[in-house]
Amino acid sequence: MFLHIGEGLMVKKSDIVAILDAGKIMAEDKNQSFFEGLLGDKNHIGHQVKSLILVKDGSDQSSTMLLMSGIASTTLQKRFHGTIQEMMEIESREINGKPTK
Repeated sequence: MFLHIGEGLMVKKSDIVAILDAGKIMAEDKNQSFFEGLLGDKNHIGHQVKSLILVKDGSDQSSTMLLMSGIASTTLQKRFHGTIQEMMEIESREINGKPTK
């Protein structure tokens, strides 16, 4: 399963480590230096960036990569969990022999 994080970007759900509110995170100086280190050359976080998404790096599963999104973190979290919940309900109905929608 994949999560659409905006601007045509899709992220494999199993690779997502965290979905963070960019405004809250970047408000603290300690966090700014940490995330600016992850962003590298892209350390300009504009007003359009609402979420920071930490994902496992596909080439090296022990490292992480930081993605930015213009979609609110709460919206991304709802999308992430909503789909799983729907899948679990469908699976439950199938296990119990009830028809799926």
